[in-house]
Amino acid sequence: MASYPSTLPIDPKESRRIVRDGRREDSIGDGAMRVRKLHVTRYDFEIKHPALTSAEFSTWQTFYNTNENGNVELTWPEDGVVYNLRFGAAAFRTQWTSPTRRHVWVRLVDRG
Repeated sequence: MASYPSTLPIDPKESRRIVRDGRREDSIGDGAMRVRKLHVTRYDFEIKHPALTSAEFSTWQTFYNTNENGNVELTWPEDGVVYNLRFGAAAFRTQWTSPTRRHVWVRLVDRG
C-alpha cells in the first residue's frame, strides 16, 4: 500500500474529512421516522493542495498515475490517524493559478 505524499501542502481551510456513518432515515407507515445503521462509520476526504509548483505537481501526478487503482494510506494532519483509502470517482481536478502554479483538489474514499 502506498503512502500519500506528505511533502505536498494541504490547505486546512478547504480540505475536509467527511463522515459516512451508515445511517439511513425513512418513514414507516404511521409517519414515524426510523433510522437504521447499515454499515460501520467510514471517512472520505476532499483535499486541496494549494498553488503547487511544477515539481510538486509532477510528484502528485506520478503518485496518482502509479496508484489510481490501488490502496493509499493517508495520514490526516488534523488528528495524525492513518486512513486506508482509494481514489474516488472524479478523483481530482486542477486549476492554474499562475503560469507556473496550480491548485489540485483530490477526492479519496474509504476502501471499505
